Amino acid sequence: MPIYKYNGGMGNNKGENMNTTLNVNCNHCNTREQIKVNYADFRAWKNGTLIQDALPYLDADQRELLISKTCGPCFDKMFGEDWDDVEIDIDD
Repeated sequence: MPIYKYNGGMGNNKGENMNTTLNVNCNHCNTREQIKVNYADFRAWKNGTLIQDALPYLDADQRELLISKTCGPCFDKMFGEDWDDVEIDIDD
């Protein structure tokens, strides 16, 4: 279970005033990562805003770790790399 540490204050703009540190462990390799976020942005995500909209300043690996508790290297081992470069041909 992640540990949330609230350090006070809230910014009005996404990514301002990174006042909360999230300590999140990967469920697969148990690597711990600290992710700094703005508390208001974090609450927006927890209340239903899409994570990419609420926390756009986090990279894809950080967002995935928050969503599924799977770190980037473990995700790549499970599903392969280069998801951004995948091309799909749809024949009529």
